[in-house]
Amino acid sequence: MNEYADILAEAKRLAESLNTWDDLAAALFSSHDGLVQRYWPDRAERRTFQRTNTYNEIRGLLKQKIREAGVVARAELGRPK
Repeated sequence: MNEYADILAEAKRLAESLNTWDDLAAALFSSHDGLVQRYWPDRAERRTFQRTNTYNEIRGLLKQKIREAGVVARAELGRPK
């Protein structure tokens, strides 16, 4: 497999295992230890990757998780129901 196939497979596993979109976003895109950062620690390489279909597919996984899990305003997270 090449790097693009590898990162996409790993991103799909993360999308299946994580329950919230914000956990998935952090796992994929954190500047400290996110999946993309681990594959391409160099900023120029990440920018090149961001122009690929694989990157768009990974963003699609995040969009799907947002649709599935929904979005809650941060101010509402700590409020009792």
